[in-house]
Amino acid sequence: MLMAQTTDMPVKFLDSLQAVAEPWGREQAYNLQTVFNRRFQKKRYLLRSLQQEVRGFLSDSYRRIDSRPVVEAFATVVQKKGALPYEGYVTDTKIAIQAIMPEVYEPVPGEVVAYGLSLENSDFGNGALSVRAYLLRIWCTNLAITREEMRQVHLGKRLDESMIYSERTYELDAQATVSTLKDVIQRQLNAEQLQQHMDLIRRANDRPVDANQARDLLRKALQKHEADSVAEAYNSADTVNMPAGNSMWRLSNAISWVAGKTEDAERKLEISKLAGQILNPA
Repeated sequence: MLMAQTTDMPVKFLDSLQAVAEPWGREQAYNLQTVFNRRFQKKRYLLRSLQQEVRGFLSDSYRRIDSRPVVEAFATVVQKKGALPYEGYVTDTKIAIQAIMPEVYEPVPGEVVAYGLSLENSDFGNGALSVRAYLLRIWCTNLAITREEMRQVHLGKRLDESMIYSERTYELDAQATVSTLKDVIQRQLNAEQLQQHMDLIRRANDRPVDANQARDLLRKALQKHEADSVAEAYNSADTVNMPAGNSMWRLSNAISWVAGKTEDAERKLEISKLAGQILNPA
């Protein structure tokens, strides 16, 4: 998509060239290469690849935040705090892993939940390094990923044409990021933060949902078929997969329920974030 934008050429047209096996298709591809060559004379880009497959076409100010030391630090610190691995996703351009504390809590009578942290990062420009807390409803494993606790955007100084940064420079930058990550995890996996999230559930359970407000929220944040599925779940008589009543806590769980049925890993994460976002009206 970004490569297409640099040429000011329609994305659909570029996609159609890939399906052409006739000679004129190769000619058009050559013309496209000429356009790129001329563009690159005026502006520089950073390409990130894996096994000779380009997976990131990025600005020359893109800052590398290597997932390997980040994941290692996350796993080490959460383990020291007693958290256990819960779930993980790896796509072509993003990783996401979750750790969960082994205790369960009952902030509202009959509502048993667990608490944990979720980490996301991309080596290919598909999102920032991010750490978020999450709440897991035990009865049905509905997952609500709450507010962001750490965010580091892959944005740095533009690459200087007169120098090539050494691996040592990248390692030092990674060490600073890892140090910040460890501090955030230590702070989030403590009694104070846990209590704040339990209070979040109590307030959401006491907060009635205005039907019009909920409808507008779903339409803005979700695709139509997703919003329809959430509305159907929320309005159903189901009190097993979702808490009883007409509260923001039930609406959050209806959204989480739909997220759990979503096959695409990245979309599942985004819907789970919405489920956590609506718990906090601020």
